[in-house]
Amino acid sequence: MYNEDVTPIGSNCSIDSQVILLIFNQPKFLQKATMKMIQKTIRPASIFGFILFLLISSFGQSARAAMIGTEAFLEADHRQQTRDHLHALIAREQIRDILVTQGISPQEARARIDSLTDDEIDQIADRITDMPAAGDAWGFVIIAGVVFIILFLIVEYTSDVKMFSWSPFGD
Repeated sequence: MYNEDVTPIGSNCSIDSQVILLIFNQPKFLQKATMKMIQKTIRPASIFGFILFLLISSFGQSARAAMIGTEAFLEADHRQQTRDHLHALIAREQIRDILVTQGISPQEARARIDSLTDDEIDQIADRITDMPAAGDAWGFVIIAGVVFIILFLIVEYTSDVKMFSWSPFGD
């Protein structure tokens, strides 16, 4: 009844060969029952493994590593700086008062800034850089002229050497 041609399980056999020896070192009716049990266990496990393999391989995206250009990095950084600058402007008390008088809450203004597209941020940044820093350029010209006239009068009045013959100061 038992298969005596098969070597008994020993320490010199591998685990796979030990399992095979256990299966085939049994009576025929137990061999068939054991094989059916193994088939019942392996079939669902192999189907599960195959489905898992398909899920992992089909839905995964391959990673693409590439160098980011300096210009692309600086553009994104510039846009973020513009957004931060606009948030800083809204934080100023004068601008908040103007917004409130026009019926816009500071929270709503922040939400509007955050919802701007990159193109709109670029347009705002261009407008900000094109605006004069302290108003009109004529104010600078007038202040520079007054400073020049005052310096001229001080030098002409305190100097022994006269710069102009028509000067009313000096001998």
